Amino acid sequence: MTWFRFFLPVTSIGPEQARKIMADSDGWTLLDVRQKAEYDGGHLEGSIHIPLFQVRKRAGELNKGTALLVYCRCGNRSRLASRFLAAKGFTGVYNIEGGILGWEQHKEGLP
Repeated sequence: MTWFRFFLPVTSIGPEQARKIMADSDGWTLLDVRQKAEYDGGHLEGSIHIPLFQVRKRAGELNKGTALLVYCRCGNRSRLASRFLAAKGFTGVYNIEGGILGWEQHKEGLP
């Protein structure tokens, strides 16, 4: 993998779009890249927890064939994780803008 692939554009979506993907598709993974204490303090139901600093070594645990919805607290760490995963050949990677804070602000229409 060459370094320039880390500058691939990442698709960022809002919580509403993420919920739509989750409602309309059976094949998706919700990935939380926050620290363990943050995850233990509350996370989105059904999410897989892989902290940002572990994404590189644990990427093989993720399914490349499904939509990958990545979130953190506010969207910055998840953007970095999304770029890394896209550079590793994952397609259908979506950074959830606003992270879990944005998700909580837009609770209506939960799947």
